[in-house]
Amino acid sequence: MGLRDILKGRSTTLRDKDIVYDMLKDSKFALIGLTLALSESTNPALRMILLDQFNRCVIDHHALADLALRKDWYT
Repeated sequence: MGLRDILKGRSTTLRDKDIVYDMLKDSKFALIGLTLALSESTNPALRMILLDQFNRCVIDHHALADLALRKDWYT
């Protein structure tokens, strides 16, 4: 289901697969942002906070990807 389908009046119900894909996309953007923030951070305390957040984001991203793989949604 894409934007064209919604605009043409087709089904507007999001499937679990669509939600997981959207979450994976958002997770990738979060990882990119955290990577940039980490690389430019000069405050050691802030760097540790960002690194912790980055590591948790990676774990969550892998969990989402594993879910998609188990459901055969992601190849």
